[in-house]
Amino acid sequence: MEQKKNEMGVKDLSHLIQFSVKNLQATGHLDKEPGSNACRLLNNLPESKALEALEKFSSCDASIMRSKEGYLIGILRKTNG
Repeated sequence: MEQKKNEMGVKDLSHLIQFSVKNLQATGHLDKEPGSNACRLLNNLPESKALEALEKFSSCDASIMRSKEGYLIGILRKTNG
């Protein structure tokens, strides 16, 4: 399947952010790779702020999240704000 031009994936992010996302998947904080919207938000943040947001997300209780990716997007938007 060909990726649309405006879509982003984890592979488009810096290596440190990719590593952090893979760790979130390994620990169960994320069930799958983040979608294009979350990746775009991560990419638009300075790397240090993106890593800070991912760290904040990792400290949240994943069992109370209805949508893990939605919760991550909320944290990224607040960080971006």
